[in-house]
Amino acid sequence: MGMFDTITVKAKMPESWPKDQDPVFQTKDLECLMFDYEIREDNKLYIEKVKYKEAERSSKKDDHWLNTFPLMEWDRMLQNIFHF
Repeated sequence: MGMFDTITVKAKMPESWPKDQDPVFQTKDLECLMFDYEIREDNKLYIEKVKYKEAERSSKKDDHWLNTFPLMEWDRMLQNIFHF
């Protein structure tokens, strides 16, 4: 199957567009790095940018195996990359 990108359409669709069509699409025509894109009402294409940083654990006494991995926090933002 491989990796793909996701596009969510929030712009107004043409009248001929089926009303029951889901506005979320998967594509292999872009980066194929599992990026999330949005086409918004302003007819601009946005890519979701994520910044990660390591976070502190609230408790270090839990020896669960998942606690061996770093705890990450992220900030999400959308960046305009194209205007139709």
